[in-house]
Amino acid sequence: MRQLIVDLKAEYPDFTLGEIANICAIQFNGRRPSKHTVKAVLFDGPRPSRTTRQFPRYAEIADPEERRLAVIRLHAQGWSISTIARYLDVSRPTIYATLSRWVEEGVRGLPDKSHANTSSQESICPRAI
Repeated sequence: MRQLIVDLKAEYPDFTLGEIANICAIQFNGRRPSKHTVKAVLFDGPRPSRTTRQFPRYAEIADPEERRLAVIRLHAQGWSISTIARYLDVSRPTIYATLSRWVEEGVRGLPDKSHANTSSQESICPRAI
């Protein structure tokens, strides 16, 4: 748990102590450290084992499915919606939309959807005779 705490802070320095504690609770089946413990570990804990980001920024991920999967993975790890949005440098509504699609459609919601008009033109604007 100590290693996770320092790795999280190294990956995203803007994490609050409470956010780190919440992520630990999810990762360690309910074992949630206090904010004081998190602060103490950050002060004298081990060195971070990760020096790179887990995911690039949202716009830097070329595949739309991979972008959405990054959001889902971070949320599953316990990251808050606001933190995911700041980390991936994208708006909160984008995060909400991605998670809503995931809940409603599962894996089928990951690919892009067509924005083509599927209704016929006649039903929208009938021709006058």
